[in-house]
Amino acid sequence: MLKERSRLLTLGIFALDLALVGLAFYLAYWLRSTVLPVLAPSLFASPLYPFGDYLGFLPLALVIWGALLLSAGSYQSHRTVPILEEASSLIRVSVWALVIFALTIYASRLDELLLGQDKISRAWVVLFPVIAILLLLTEKLGLRVTSRYVRLRGFNYRTVLIVGANPTGAEIARSILAHRYWGFRILGFLAQEGEQRAALPHQTPLLGQLRDLDKILNEHPVDDVIFSVSRQDLDRIENVFLSLEQRGIRTRFALNFFPHTKASTELEELGDVPLLTFSTTPTNYFLLALKRGIDVGVSS
Repeated sequence: MLKERSRLLTLGIFALDLALVGLAFYLAYWLRSTVLPVLAPSLFASPLYPFGDYLGFLPLALVIWGALLLSAGSYQSHRTVPILEEASSLIRVSVWALVIFALTIYASRLDELLLGQDKISRAWVVLFPVIAILLLLTEKLGLRVTSRYVRLRGFNYRTVLIVGANPTGAEIARSILAHRYWGFRILGFLAQEGEQRAALPHQTPLLGQLRDLDKILNEHPVDDVIFSVSRQDLDRIENVFLSLEQRGIRTRFALNFFPHTKASTELEELGDVPLLTFSTTPTNYFLLALKRGIDVGVSS
């Protein structure tokens, strides 16, 4: 039920994003045809074709913006993503959308096909993505502020159990407690035998040992289990991981096995085998292919 609601919410946000792109499409036309000729008549003296003629470009714009928003991961959980990082991602998407939209129109002569000749307004082509950026940023900021307010009020939270009462586990707990707007509540810790114990935050009790996990799960609702374990412990907790998977509990691992690496991490699959990839080079092949296409098009 929760997954279905999450999918519906994601679909609703995606539809709202496309609606805002469509609104930006219209506002750009209105500004160019009505406002700019009044403000600068010498620069914007030539009239535009009727708005109905421009509507032929709208499906192309929606496809480009929709594909780029999806490829940028805009609809994944953003509980812990900084606002500035989300804003910069939206700006990158819109810049790419502007470039692809303009190149597609001019390279394919779509303006001649829809308008009869090359008279599409350059100012409109630029205004469109700028307004789209402003509308999307306003929407995302509003959603982020609203969701943080709801979580701070004690709603829409996820209960977290941390396995590993070690320094890394304590650091995870302190980070969660310092960011209450993430919407996580720490149920407590489960310790492992022979691990280096750390001073735990006073709000996070030590509930027992790892062998007590089933008992804890039967007595308390748990949404997420975070494992702060060493590489040597991974084999020993395989059955625990499978048990959590059967219960439908989301499981996370603290991947600080290589604490000095500067590479970005990415989870991918090789056949049926999941792989954790460490890379210092760009890995978004969709954007790399688009960049290559633009390079070839511009140089040609």
